[in-house]
Amino acid sequence: MVLPDLLAANLDIVFCGTAVGAVSARRRAYYAGPGNAFWPTLHRVGLTDRQLQPEEYASLLDYRIGLTDLAKEISGNDDILSRAHFNAGRLKANIEKYRPRIVAFTGKRAAQEYLGRPVGYGRLAEKEGETTLFVLTSPSGAACRYWSTTPWQELADWRRRWTAPHESNPGLCPEPDRAAHGDTDMDDYDGDFEIFAQVLNPTEAHVICSCLVAGGVPAMLADANLVQTNDLLSLAVGGVRILVPSAFMTKAREIIDAFERGDLALPDDKILGE
Repeated sequence: MVLPDLLAANLDIVFCGTAVGAVSARRRAYYAGPGNAFWPTLHRVGLTDRQLQPEEYASLLDYRIGLTDLAKEISGNDDILSRAHFNAGRLKANIEKYRPRIVAFTGKRAAQEYLGRPVGYGRLAEKEGETTLFVLTSPSGAACRYWSTTPWQELADWRRRWTAPHESNPGLCPEPDRAAHGDTDMDDYDGDFEIFAQVLNPTEAHVICSCLVAGGVPAMLADANLVQTNDLLSLAVGGVRILVPSAFMTKAREIIDAFERGDLALPDDKILGE
């Protein structure tokens, strides 16, 4: 085994690559190659509170994050790996043993070798038991032309859905990814959310989301905090995503149609607090 697994029971996320690179093998540390975006991206999307160094990888357990690879007995770039190097059964057994909430493949190759089929980026429809599967863009410097932080941010937002405290802010639709109407918990709709709208202005997104929640539609925002901190990112990530369960799509559209018609506006002589 080139590098030991970093695993423990009931972690939030386990990242799984194809195999450690040559530099990582020499440094005895995960994702240690020059130009590798793994560690800065974990910090940028909010999965760690500071940028860790590769040699600090064991500290990821403090963040309920683990590490493994699909090929444990070889190091090097993907172009030297054959199907015989990958041990999908070992990963499956570790998922069953440690039961992480999410396994996030750090590249399409690892996910495709595990599942035996082509995959896209983002959260996959199928699960491994109770474990959600994600596919991320490869952080390797050798794959930089395909790089995007979007699936990484989606992963961070998804994780925060069930780690953030259950609270709401007056006048705002809470982010990260956890909102409620009355006592309705967002986890009741796990895996059933669709994009209702994408809005470039985060303030407008909060207004729309608050209207939906007030009208009885469980709604949540994705990427609002990211866009709020740097408006130049708004176009890059497609704006703030407003998500609602598929079963509420029609009701959500009716509420927003009423909002756009002005049906929800207060009369000009209305005094707030009356």
